[in-house]
Amino acid sequence: MQTRRTTFSKNLETGWASFKGFSHLRSWLCVPLVASQQVLGLLSLGDTHVQAFTQEHLRLAKSLAIPAAVAIQNAWLYEQAEIFRAELEQRLADLEQAEKELREVQHGRELS
Repeated sequence: MQTRRTTFSKNLETGWASFKGFSHLRSWLCVPLVASQQVLGLLSLGDTHVQAFTQEHLRLAKSLAIPAAVAIQNAWLYEQAEIFRAELEQRLADLEQAEKELREVQHGRELS
């Protein structure tokens, strides 16, 4: 994933037995999901048949990976914005409460 390269294996005869749930795969296509020069994940397709994927499958997977990565990044950014909004609302409420208490104290001093 660090290399940001697409992997396209037509014949996975060995090496998959150690990956639980994947030992039956014989073809694998993997495209990194990259947005803002950051790898967010992988678009991974597997098949039980040897040579199941073609260059057209690779082209389609690459074309799907771009908007998928952008959608994932946008969802993450939205989540972060919601967290910051909630924190800001809480701080504003705390500030308003402190101002109210300060006015009450000042008003009490004026009466005495």
